[in-house]
Amino acid sequence: MRRLLLILLCVVAGLMPATRAEAGPKLDFVVFENGDGLVCEIKSLSRGRLSLSTDAFDTVKVYWSRVTRIGSGRPLQIELANGERYFATLTALGGRRAGLVRPGADRLDVDLDDIVRIQPVESSLWQQLDGTVDLGFNFAKANRETRYTVNASSVYRNPRYESRGSFSGQTTLRDDAERVQRRSATLNGNRFIGPRWSALVLGQYQANDELDLEYRTVLGGGMGRYLAQSNRTMLQVYGGIAWTREQFTDQDVADRPELVAGGTWDWFSARDKSIDLTSSVVSYYALGDQRRTRLETQSALRVEFLGDFYASLNGYTSYDTHPPAGREKVDAGVSLTFGWSY
Repeated sequence: MRRLLLILLCVVAGLMPATRAEAGPKLDFVVFENGDGLVCEIKSLSRGRLSLSTDAFDTVKVYWSRVTRIGSGRPLQIELANGERYFATLTALGGRRAGLVRPGADRLDVDLDDIVRIQPVESSLWQQLDGTVDLGFNFAKANRETRYTVNASSVYRNPRYESRGSFSGQTTLRDDAERVQRRSATLNGNRFIGPRWSALVLGQYQANDELDLEYRTVLGGGMGRYLAQSNRTMLQVYGGIAWTREQFTDQDVADRPELVAGGTWDWFSARDKSIDLTSSVVSYYALGDQRRTRLETQSALRVEFLGDFYASLNGYTSYDTHPPAGREKVDAGVSLTFGWSY
């Protein structure tokens, strides 16, 4: 049995270099502002960073603002800042411009700064995913308090759809008190229906011991629009209607319709330092006799320090104008975590 396992390991090890070399033909090229050029394979362009691979390296990321010329004979999914999307090959032009060559149409010449997303047509599911996972740990000796924090987010995008999922959790342990937990998970889906416009569905789950909230679920839909998108920032707003079900400790289950209005804002550095700022805010307005408003915010400032590893300063706020009697209206917190992006 051991001999068989050893033979299998040797076979796998012998095949690995060949598999990696055949991972993809190097049919693309990139020229940088210092005059250096690379024959490579374009993996993606997102959030101002171009991912590419060469025979010498696996996958590297470079700032899009440092690229002066780019060309590809492969069909690519290309999105411009105005929201228009094309399937085209790229022809390099002078003056930080490129030509989008589309089947049966005239060549479209654009500035490189107007290209905000690139994805090869044959991209796998994993290549169309962007996400982060980070963890935090705090300990206070005076009151023997230990706090664990975990955050995760993921975005999947193709020419027709975009889905975003996130999870945030925090557990606090003390010798002289019961365990306190806060959990929040969201899942939003967008169906693009025109430049910058989308129809969306949204879902959310929450539980918060600080607020005596045993659970809250939200399911709804509406419309969204990107007000701005570039290689430095993304700003999206949305609105709609949702159905909310919740239960507080020692309270009956409550159901109600709510109007929803919210937005997300992402800012990312264009040169030199990899710094990302992500913020989201969503408000809920109860319909009916009860004049109740809720507000949820989340923010994260991430600074990469080693490849895809980063440090993150996170903050959240939860506000309720009319919680059940005796319950807190506000819960807020800040945490420092370390994580990995993919």
